[in-house]
Amino acid sequence: MESPELEIKPPGKNWNFLKVNVILFIAASCIYFIYDLAMGDRIKSRDSVEKILITGHKKLSKEEIIHLLDLKQGLSIKDYNLDEIEERVKEHPRIKDARLVQRSGTRLLLSIIERDARFIVNTGDNLYEIDEDFNIISSNFVVDTSVIILSGDFSFNPKNNKDTKFRDFAETVWENFGQFPVLMDRISEVVLGSDGEISIFIYRPMRMKVLMGDTLNRKQVRKLYSSLAYFEKKKNKVGLLDLRGDDAVYY
Repeated sequence: MESPELEIKPPGKNWNFLKVNVILFIAASCIYFIYDLAMGDRIKSRDSVEKILITGHKKLSKEEIIHLLDLKQGLSIKDYNLDEIEERVKEHPRIKDARLVQRSGTRLLLSIIERDARFIVNTGDNLYEIDEDFNIISSNFVVDTSVIILSGDFSFNPKNNKDTKFRDFAETVWENFGQFPVLMDRISEVVLGSDGEISIFIYRPMRMKVLMGDTLNRKQVRKLYSSLAYFEKKKNKVGLLDLRGDDAVYY
């Protein structure tokens, strides 16, 4: 008996139709996948932050503030908690207050108020900017170089800067010179010696050391003011001014 042979028939119309549909489905899937890769980020980022308007900054750079905001590319503005970002910005020691609001859709407005440095404290080979409330604004990164440097025989702990001797010294300097901005603009440094003697260094229009004695009061400040005005008018070059006595003595 001969073995029956399997008859191989050409694929019919149904098989061809199925194959075509499978090919079309795969092609469509590939096209969609490629489109999603190419356009997905654009679609997702339509409502991302478009622009940030920053106001009130004088000492901080725009780049530093952008770094504080820590906004990620491609995220929707709805993905951010603006209150949390605002609080994070306020934590910066140079920022006294901040307000972050959404403005016109995908734009943000950040308004900040910076702390103003009252003095630069020079102690332990470190420089600190402090404000009127003795808050530390910066450590070894002085930005406001126009304020007076306080240095000398006092302790200053940046983590607990409540040393009475230092505070009394700083408050005395401010009480006596704060009302004379023209005079303060000429002083570079006020030094408290270990013996309690106070020395002042003038840096413009001439460099001069001034001996104030162990106290600082308005009478001495007026003497200093008058002396400097006299020297500038006469264009005298003076290296040392002694105001410890009743009369001003200069060399």
